Amino acid sequence: MKKEISLAEAAQELQLSKTTISRALSGKGRIGKETQDRIARFLEEQNAVVKTRSGMEKSKNIAILFPAHAIVAETPFFQNCLDGVYAYCSQKGYDLFYVSEKDDDVSKLKQLLDRKKVDGFILTHYQLGNNLVQYLQMKKVPFVLIGSIDDDSVIQVDSDHKAAGIELASMLL
Repeated sequence: MKKEISLAEAAQELQLSKTTISRALSGKGRIGKETQDRIARFLEEQNAVVKTRSGMEKSKNIAILFPAHAIVAETPFFQNCLDGVYAYCSQKGYDLFYVSEKDDDVSKLKQLLDRKKVDGFILTHYQLGNNLVQYLQMKKVPFVLIGSIDDDSVIQVDSDHKAAGIELASMLL
């Protein structure tokens, strides 16, 4: 786990302005590659991340996690769902990251969190034994699941295919 240091602490240690460090970390501003590398090296050596002023600042990014083997773009349900996600996120000024993950590998997810690149996650599947849900719950990171899980504390969106089948059959009969 990386320790958090304040922007002021990093600035003092590196003898740079807080603005320079903030811009280098956010990617919003013209900061030279040498300075960016210097800041990155410092944080790596310190095993640290720069904490935000209030802890409430947002990256304005949402990650959508897909299983590595899935081709969800070819599934109409997922395509329609993702179109809705994109439309709403765009309206609210958020960007989307599409992340492919393998089984229980949470390394990409941890990396996005450690670098404060995302504010939350949309999981497009759940498998028994999958530790993504438990990891996100432990870290208190907002997430939703497309699909279902036997855990009422998880926000989940799913289609009830069985009920739909019953309704279709009753209409037919």
